[in-house]
Formats: sequence, structure tokens, C-alpha cells
Amino acid sequence: MPGFALVDPDFSRASQENPQDMTVGERFMADVVHAVGDSPAWRKILLVITYDEHGGYYDHVPPPPALAPDPVPPVVAPGQSAYDGFHRYGFRVPAVVVSPYAVPNGVTHTLYDHT
Repeated sequence: MPGFALVDPDFSRASQENPQDMTVGERFMADVVHAVGDSPAWRKILLVITYDEHGGYYDHVPPPPALAPDPVPPVVAPGQSAYDGFHRYGFRVPAVVVSPYAVPNGVTHTLYDHT
């Protein structure tokens, strides 16, 4: 096993988003999880399943307020809509941890970000 690997689906047919059949993406994800769990290296593996965007299929909670990172306002090009800067977190992005060290059925309510 490499020290670090990224596993991506064929985004043209298994991205878990419209217009693809989401069940194809779910099957791909299940195959990856089972391959990791059945691997002889299982005791040393941490699989993190995360997404690059919210997708909008699961979340019912509006983004919480956030502190502005600095007093510099965002640059908005002429003709573009202004927004409130960085005063809100984005929509929640799901993440799943698969590992022999993960707490079974564990859920964290700690607020994380992509950094």
C-alpha cells in the first residue's frame, strides 16, 4: 500500500450526483470500503471519505455564522453581486472515517473546516 492515495470514481458515470445514477456511485464507494476492510493491511489503514462540495442531497441545516478571517473585504468584480464576505461557513460537507481505530457508530458534532 502507498503511504497516501486518492481514489476517485469515473465522474462521468459514478459521481453520486445528477445526472448520473447515484446507485452506481454508491456501489463504487461500497467496493472501495470492502476492498480496504478485506485488505491484509487493514490494521494500518485510515480511509477518509469526503466530498469537495455539499451536493445538497442531505443537509437541512443552514451554515452557521463564522468570524471574518481579517478586516479585508472580499474583492467583487464590477457587475457581480456583493456578499457578506466570509461571515458564514459554507454548507456542511459529509465525511466518513473507516478504520479499525474509528469508534463504531461514532458521530462528532465538532465544527471542522477543509483546512
